[in-house]
Amino acid sequence: MALFKPLYPILKSRIPHYAVGVVLLIILDLLQFVTPKLMGILTDALYKGTLETSQLLSLASIMVLSAFAMLILRYIWRNLILGSSKHIETWIRSRFFEHLEKLSHTTYLKYKTGDFMNRATNDLSAISQAFGMGIVMLTDSIFLTIFTLIIMTLEIDLRLTLLVIIPMPFLALTLFIFGSIIQKRYTTVQEAFSNLSERVRETYSGIKIIKSFVQEKPFVKYFEEASEENLDAQVKLAKLFGLLFPLIVVISSISSALALYYGGSLVIDGSITPGAFVSFIGYLGLLTWPIMAIGWVINIIERGMASLKRIIEILEIEPDITDGPNTLSLDAISGAIVFQDLTFCYPGSDSPTLSNVSFSLAQGKKLGLIGHTGCGKTTLMELIMRSYTVKNGSLLIDNTSIEVIPLSLLRRSIGYVPQSSVLFSRSISKNIALSNQEMTLEKITHYSKIAALHEDIEDIQHGYDTILGEKGINLSGGQKQRLSIARALAKNPQIVLLDDSFSSVDTQTEEKVLKQLFKEVAEKTVVIASHRVSTLQFCDEIIVLKNGCILQKGTHEALLETDGYYKTLYLKQSLESRLVD
Repeated sequence: MALFKPLYPILKSRIPHYAVGVVLLIILDLLQFVTPKLMGILTDALYKGTLETSQLLSLASIMVLSAFAMLILRYIWRNLILGSSKHIETWIRSRFFEHLEKLSHTTYLKYKTGDFMNRATNDLSAISQAFGMGIVMLTDSIFLTIFTLIIMTLEIDLRLTLLVIIPMPFLALTLFIFGSIIQKRYTTVQEAFSNLSERVRETYSGIKIIKSFVQEKPFVKYFEEASEENLDAQVKLAKLFGLLFPLIVVISSISSALALYYGGSLVIDGSITPGAFVSFIGYLGLLTWPIMAIGWVINIIERGMASLKRIIEILEIEPDITDGPNTLSLDAISGAIVFQDLTFCYPGSDSPTLSNVSFSLAQGKKLGLIGHTGCGKTTLMELIMRSYTVKNGSLLIDNTSIEVIPLSLLRRSIGYVPQSSVLFSRSISKNIALSNQEMTLEKITHYSKIAALHEDIEDIQHGYDTILGEKGINLSGGQKQRLSIARALAKNPQIVLLDDSFSSVDTQTEEKVLKQLFKEVAEKTVVIASHRVSTLQFCDEIIVLKNGCILQKGTHEALLETDGYYKTLYLKQSLESRLVD
């Protein structure tokens, strides 16, 4: 029951539908006994020679009416039970997706994208099957079996009934043994398929790199390895069912053989009538389906439970970053930032990415970050966004610990442009207006002009209505970065974080954008990380990072007066610029 606890809200709302559906299914099961009963009456009438046309017409009419009744009942219970299973699937998928959005960065480092995709598709389909046809088959297996045995006992012969159920304990033992094995093997199948999905996604995302390095064949082999692993898991599961279902058929066939031999002898010695024997064979045929259904029930329910466990595994992961009991009730932040002796290590790492970092940035000031790759520039910005928890030292915004600022307010107040532009397969206008889908075209155009992107967009056939391809494939690298800048500014944030956001932009366009950007965000707090000195020269203060520590700090002019990393980098880049010119 603990496994179903997360599903209580949707299960509670669907219980009435299931209850009515199961009742109708039980009534339908009872109606299935009409035909064998009538066939028995018909057989006895033929055997005795008393069958009349009126009786034949009456029996045929009852059969037709019962068939129509079963048709209507079957339509209703399918809508109620199978429809409910689809509602449950949709509900779980929505909760699953919502939960994925809440999870912290550390979770996405542990699980692969393909694994999440498989859980949200194949696993949820298996759960839907369990709550749909699994319920139907379970109901049939229980009630149809009970009704059949009662009618066979009361109407035909107790000895004959007891004889045909002798093989049933062997069937129960077989299903018990196979059940746990099926669940384990199905879990292996889902994990293998998750790995296969991830390799497809990874290959598709990196197809340009694969082609440029002429690595098509190695990646085909890489895919085939995962495909073989998936095939092996599928075949092992198929072999299990390949053995299970024949065993069920053999056991049910033994029951039929016993019924035929002993029932025939009872007819011969006059213990039962030929009509009763025909009815018994018909009832036994009805009993065969629930016996067969037990195998499918085990298959569907075990798969569903294995998949449900995989979904619950994700739903039970608590986000590392959440609002705590000490969270303050704040309406806005102004953007003053203070780092105090802050040291940070990524989860699973022993070496700090940032060590004893201390600085203050007043509201409306512009801070530049520079240093070699891996020095901690991106990490510093991630901490300002509270992507990770600060455990050593403190990070203050408006003289308030970032830990007690409402997370939604913090994220809403920050405009972030990452190193790699992340664009969505929507129109250009919707990408720019991501923070507010009701934003007017006038405002969208305003922010695209600040990012020096407006003219580029106008040159595209459909302008702002152009639908971007996968990761904005129909834009250049520089256009992607400028679109990301426009998107961040359109959010109207109090803090703007630009993480090496001009690396694909030429220096002339960069200078143009920076002038317009600084004018637009004159009252905002801005942090810019870059490898170019030219990008940071207009900042109020520049910090040089090395191995996570602050190596130098000061204005552009002050740093040029001091021998060190910054001055050396400036002279090198100035020389490179003159050589290019």
